[in-house]
Amino acid sequence: MNVVRLPLSHGTALTLFGVFAVLVAACGSDKPEPTTVLVGTHVAISTEQATAFDPSYDPILMMYAKFPGLDGNFEMTAAALESIRQHHDVSQVPVFVDLLMVLPFDAREDITDLLHDLTGQDIPGDQWSEWVEWLGKHREEYQPPEGYAIWKLGLMSQLNRRFPLLLRTAGETATIDLMELAWGGVAPDGIPDLQDPPAIPADEAAFLRDDERVFGLSINGEHRAYPLRIINPHEMVNDTLGGEPIALSW
Repeated sequence: MNVVRLPLSHGTALTLFGVFAVLVAACGSDKPEPTTVLVGTHVAISTEQATAFDPSYDPILMMYAKFPGLDGNFEMTAAALESIRQHHDVSQVPVFVDLLMVLPFDAREDITDLLHDLTGQDIPGDQWSEWVEWLGKHREEYQPPEGYAIWKLGLMSQLNRRFPLLLRTAGETATIDLMELAWGGVAPDGIPDLQDPPAIPADEAAFLRDDERVFGLSINGEHRAYPLRIINPHEMVNDTLGGEPIALSW
């Protein structure tokens, strides 16, 4: 049996430097302020109900309200957030959960507070996965505004420019709920796979411990062990064994 032997280097960690900013005229318009404020309630109100409450309120525009930009300015548009709060517009909940996915910790406080008010949940802002799990169980109550697919494409395109190629038709062709679409934190090809890694005889693999975990494969009489600690940083091995191309994923 041969053993794959490679340096233990791994892919470069990525740092998220921000998301996107889109200005909306609604935040600074001359439209009248609502005369009634919905405060302290946790009753789900649909997009249609929020609009009926104040015809000048547009959930789609609120979805595009100014959020942290690439220039590092993390000051929220207080008017937009307050308007969402006053209208108890729960259609913005999926939008806010998406933003928690990408915002730095110090920029999440205002959105988290508003999420607490809109949903009655007390999940911390740094527990994005918990928000996603909760939203998945209550998706029917918190459907996003019309055009959410386009908004999400814009968000994802700021994370990597290749996302639009993948998502450009998602609004019409997606077979999954786009609220479940999330960034894994790594750019395409950000974790290099192992391509035809070199191997040595097993009795020469002095770098392995007796309790080392390996993936063992046997194809057409050829045998090979792939040590977990070598595969782990790469997550994928493309190799040829016994004359057959193989792909090993971890």
